[in-house]
Amino acid sequence: MVEALLCKLPVITTTHAGNVLGLVKDSKNGFLFLEKDVTRITELLKNILSETLFISEEAFNSIEIPNFTLQKMVNEHLNLLPCI
Repeated sequence: MVEALLCKLPVITTTHAGNVLGLVKDSKNGFLFLEKDVTRITELLKNILSETLFISEEAFNSIEIPNFTLQKMVNEHLNLLPCI
């Protein structure tokens, strides 16, 4: 999700489990739906595909992702390897 936001791509995710960092703002830089709400995600996908819903690129200019760097991500992934 963080990577998509950094690439200025809208994110479709669940309100709670998928948006743990709280970075996705509904209809601003992505779309949120409640877990197990099949009707809502179906509606979102149909509207996105028909271009009824969209996110402007300007919406991504104000996103602040705290303490996120590529190096930190790589290090955290490497730290997980001994646990496998």
